[in-house]
Amino acid sequence: MGGAVFNHQGTVRISNSTLAANSAEGGSTWRGGTAGQGLGGAIFNLNGEVDVSFATVAGNSAPDGGAGIYNLGYMGVDTGAGGHAYIATADIDSSIVHDAASQDVASNAPTTVANGAGNTAPSRVDFGGSDIVQSVAAVGTGTTTGAPMAADPQLSPLAANGGDTFTMAIGGASPAFNAAGATCAPATDQRATPRPQFGACDVGAFELGTSSTISVLRSGSGAGSVTSDPVGIDCGATCSADYPSGQSVALTATPEPGSVFDHWDGACTGVEATCTVMADDLNVTAVFADVTPPDTKVTKTVVNDKRRTATFRFASTEPGSTFTCKLDGHPARPCTSPRTYANLKVGRHRLKVTAADGAGNADPTPASKRWRIRPRR
Repeated sequence: MGGAVFNHQGTVRISNSTLAANSAEGGSTWRGGTAGQGLGGAIFNLNGEVDVSFATVAGNSAPDGGAGIYNLGYMGVDTGAGGHAYIATADIDSSIVHDAASQDVASNAPTTVANGAGNTAPSRVDFGGSDIVQSVAAVGTGTTTGAPMAADPQLSPLAANGGDTFTMAIGGASPAFNAAGATCAPATDQRATPRPQFGACDVGAFELGTSSTISVLRSGSGAGSVTSDPVGIDCGATCSADYPSGQSVALTATPEPGSVFDHWDGACTGVEATCTVMADDLNVTAVFADVTPPDTKVTKTVVNDKRRTATFRFASTEPGSTFTCKLDGHPARPCTSPRTYANLKVGRHRLKVTAADGAGNADPTPASKRWRIRPRR
């Protein structure tokens, strides 16, 4: 019982600590007796008081209950001097208990003890409101208060992450990140890293303390913006931001009217408008394409019947456009404004001018001008 801590009627305070890879195994039978039980893979508390704060209890095992913490109130009528009143209490605050078992924390107060007498010792487990515990069990008349978050804390393996002792790191995508509020006691984590690092404290013994910069560029013939979730990037105006290293960041490209999102380059790839990256020092480029064609206008026409010439000035609604001109039934040819045609035959003529922008979008309704060269009198 109690792979790391066995507390019998005492008081134990555990803070800024990692309890990992412990186990409690039941003993074998002897002379026809009852086999022992494996209870409380990390902590077994019998009729005592255990306070756990900013701790990480993970990867422990106990085949018979409470892979992380087993709280047991167990006492018959006390006939000793003083008439002791026993109670088993466990207060858990801003801590992670995650042991991939069906019962991470157990509160047990059986109705009777081994000799058949009534059990007089209650068991109570209180959660402080910022805990991550996947499974909680109340056994017998044992009770629990509070509602810890039942989630995977996404812990990294036990490793040397700084400081004097091994810890289990979290990333920015962990539900433990920034989940314990802005007031932390103690003011540092297990490694002596100050809390908080990013506005609020992290649940457990490890405070995430590194950040990475994601930078966004926009390119292409079109226009648009890129935003992030969590917030930070709003490009337009803010095209880089710092995030906790390893945090999942979704980048979304939104084209402006007349443009479409084409594709991502750099740390993002593909053509979907939203790309998700894990925060690191990354460069991402969003490529937008212009799909709006320009509008072509013939702004001035000068016809000289005597010389049989016609001169045209034309323009586009998009600066930098190029033009093609088609006179009568002749093939369209590149042209610039002004354009003069000479040696025109007497009679009717028609000119079509088409503007194309830098993205290759051509005016689907070319500007058209009709005129007549009259015979000399």
